[in-house]
Amino acid sequence: MFKLNQKLNLPVTLKLINNLNKITELSLSDVDGRRLVVIDDDNSEPAYSNHPRLQVFKDINPGSEARVIAVDSSAIPMAYSERKWFLIASLGLITRDGKSSPPSIIRLGPYILGIERREDEDHQVATRSLREHLESSVIRDTIYEAELTKHTLLLVDGSLNGFAGMDCVVAAGHDITVLGISKTTKFVPSDPWAMPNKPTYSIMGSTECYHTVAARLSYGGVPLRIDATNLEGLSSLLSSDTILRGYPDTLRIAHYASLISTSEEAAAKAMLSVHGAFLDRSVDRRRMLLGVLKVRG
Repeated sequence: MFKLNQKLNLPVTLKLINNLNKITELSLSDVDGRRLVVIDDDNSEPAYSNHPRLQVFKDINPGSEARVIAVDSSAIPMAYSERKWFLIASLGLITRDGKSSPPSIIRLGPYILGIERREDEDHQVATRSLREHLESSVIRDTIYEAELTKHTLLLVDGSLNGFAGMDCVVAAGHDITVLGISKTTKFVPSDPWAMPNKPTYSIMGSTECYHTVAARLSYGGVPLRIDATNLEGLSSLLSSDTILRGYPDTLRIAHYASLISTSEEAAAKAMLSVHGAFLDRSVDRRRMLLGVLKVRG
């Protein structure tokens, strides 16, 4: 799927764009005459209060420089019918040829996606599942099909759960290190000073495919959970990307590139209406019981 444009250093993603366009068309073709209930809810991540026990700390020293590719996505649940969730989603893809190189930015979307409503699955679970599917599609296409000419760090927001052993074998064969970096996680202590105030990591667990570590990437930086297919990738990351407040800048840009604006969300709901959907708001029990209270501040 990815072909590297040597002049612009941008991954060409025509196959993915075409696939997502088809999904949007299918989703819109399925709403004619349907009653959709609009979702008005917060999609925040769950808070954790666990206090993991850290073991041996190892310093992270700068290593070899690599190309950096970062992937992040956003998805907002918009409405549901008796059998589907309807969401708006977008992807941010960023490439950087080294710390001194400016980032190249690609934004895919936003797209309207309709996914099946499973029993006992709420819209937040459906949203996370959709994001994981979109990001894992980009990861696997990069690993299996990219034509890369130098060591590459592939950064993704979140864990590498579901990353298979064969994926790791192929990635290593193509000189790609995959790093799943989580901002909110039970694997990182709630007290940021439970770790040394310097680039360091402590291994929390391992699979046949990757290591899970609690890591601090800069002095005074926020501790993160990182799933790494190769621990040397942590050292390479310090040499290849700018670390801001403990977080890789390329992945931060991917996050901002993927964000969906309120106007895009409103346009997506309007598009559902244009294609024949009847949009109803779900009953706000709090508003019905307490009324509408307007305050300043």
